[in-house]
Amino acid sequence: MLAYASLLALFSAASAHMVIRSPVPYGQSTLDNSPLLADGSNFPCKRLYTEGDAARAQNVFPAGSSQTLAFKGSAVHGGGSCQLALTTEAEPTVDTVWQVIHSFEGNCPSNVTGNLDADPNGLGATVFSYDIPESIPSGDYTLAWTWFNKIGNREMYMNCAPITVTGGGKGDESFPDIFKANIGNGCTTVDSQNVKFPNPGAYTDVLADTVDPVGTCETPKTSTPTPAPGSGGDDAPATSSSPEVISSSSSSSAPVKTVSTSAIATVSSAPGKNNPAPTTSSSSSAPSVTSSPSTGSGKVLTGACEPEGLYNCLGNAFQRCASGQWSVSMSLAAGMKCTGGESSELTLKTTDAKKVRRSAHKGKRAKSLRMRY
Repeated sequence: MLAYASLLALFSAASAHMVIRSPVPYGQSTLDNSPLLADGSNFPCKRLYTEGDAARAQNVFPAGSSQTLAFKGSAVHGGGSCQLALTTEAEPTVDTVWQVIHSFEGNCPSNVTGNLDADPNGLGATVFSYDIPESIPSGDYTLAWTWFNKIGNREMYMNCAPITVTGGGKGDESFPDIFKANIGNGCTTVDSQNVKFPNPGAYTDVLADTVDPVGTCETPKTSTPTPAPGSGGDDAPATSSSPEVISSSSSSSAPVKTVSTSAIATVSSAPGKNNPAPTTSSSSSAPSVTSSPSTGSGKVLTGACEPEGLYNCLGNAFQRCASGQWSVSMSLAAGMKCTGGESSELTLKTTDAKKVRRSAHKGKRAKSLRMRY
């Protein structure tokens, strides 16, 4: 019976591995949640490039805009480190040169110990924010999400999504290629540790302690993106498919920071054994939280609101004006507070671990100019 229970637990975890749901990935109807093969033979993107037109129509991102990285599944393997990268190739190959636009070192896709409660369709993993750099030229791209899990077998996960960038720049900024490990290339991440990327790029959130990979690991070279093909020029609609805000719950520490409405990230509660699941109602693919109001220096608002994106700080919680209506109250992480009242910016004060932004050129670490919670 014990052996059966153990096998059942392993099967449940394996069937609940993580896949991205925002941005909308290639092959939604056939995308499985397994890691890349250990020999790397299905790198990159599991060679899955179907249903691209339907997905791309939902992934139209203006250059300079803040977008959402969200997941489905529950086997978060204690977190790990993730990257987001772009290429102009519609069907990338093993020789494709990528440009990493954001790295998350530690606590990705969640900061719980072990896994969330088993659910292949679970939405309890952390929701992250990232920016499409202003320098990225307009056009069609393939976006890759890669993940190196902290706990469990040494694996590399990878999903890809077709996106269109509008209102783009001149392509005059350099970005590193993606990091590769655990796919038979001689480089391995350390078990029970968050991997530190050899070259994470300028846009990096360091969310937990990290260690270097081991073995023969290449330091990814930097390159400048070329103008992308496709119809993603300035005539394309400047829309975003980001799911709505879930909630802030990840504990982090930093001095008081002012967060602009275009740069705020949302970190969701991770339901599981150590975190109760929030009550949600679903009218779209992204859940909206119906948490109870929190005591703070502001007042909970309801009904119509303007302008779009306005914040209402409640002290240890906040609301946001979305689609012309005030959202529900969304709790900040323990130890975090904001300045009360309505504002186009949200000022956060934290007391725990800090996020930093790291320069890709000098390898130095400095406090992030964009604190994302």
